[in-house]
Amino acid sequence: MSVDLQKGGHSTKAKEELARLCRVYINETNIFLREASLRTRSKEMYWMNGNPPYAIPADLPPRFADTTLEEENILRKYVRSPVIVLKWIRQHLYQVAVVEGLIAGRDEGQRALVLKQGIEKNLLALQTHFNGASKIATTPVPEPYTQMNRTIMFLFVFTSPFALIKAFDLCPWATIPASMLLAFGYYGLDSAALDLEDPFISRFGDVQLDGRFERAVCADINMLLMPEREGKDIKD
Repeated sequence: MSVDLQKGGHSTKAKEELARLCRVYINETNIFLREASLRTRSKEMYWMNGNPPYAIPADLPPRFADTTLEEENILRKYVRSPVIVLKWIRQHLYQVAVVEGLIAGRDEGQRALVLKQGIEKNLLALQTHFNGASKIATTPVPEPYTQMNRTIMFLFVFTSPFALIKAFDLCPWATIPASMLLAFGYYGLDSAALDLEDPFISRFGDVQLDGRFERAVCADINMLLMPEREGKDIKD
């Protein structure tokens, strides 16, 4: 962020509140993307009766750990709760930076311009990235496509030995390992594709939301916005 907050103790409280709201945003985003991905996978794997396998275990920090009771009640009403938290962040920044004058500027108009040219661009980019991640988490593969894909793959893999036995006429027993390798390759690729369709709950990759991401980002938020407290906590 390119806007520096001033005025000593008041600035410290403003930064602490901003850090709290950012942690809430990360927590809500993490939970939303994971739950949306689980619902999407349940639709994609309709034959599993709503109990999709392969999802990584949840190891997330508790929800509403940093929220007030009033905020918790508001967030429970919305499916896309991260959007509401981002709105609170905007309101907080405008209040402390523009209205209370914690950034440089002759009047509220000039301070609002500074805020818009700096932090507001980052918040808009954050909203854009969230929308993109939300699209990935909530868009299932069409059921007819899945049915056709699995039917064709099943027929191809389990009828291929009849074609291979003629190809291995001089060594018929080689049909067995060749058929096993063919089945392993096709169904292995299908399993990998299934994970790539829902990357936030997949068993591999760098974007899986298993709690490590949230703890790392929240630690960075605390270090950047509350370095004094972070240093004290480390010493303690």
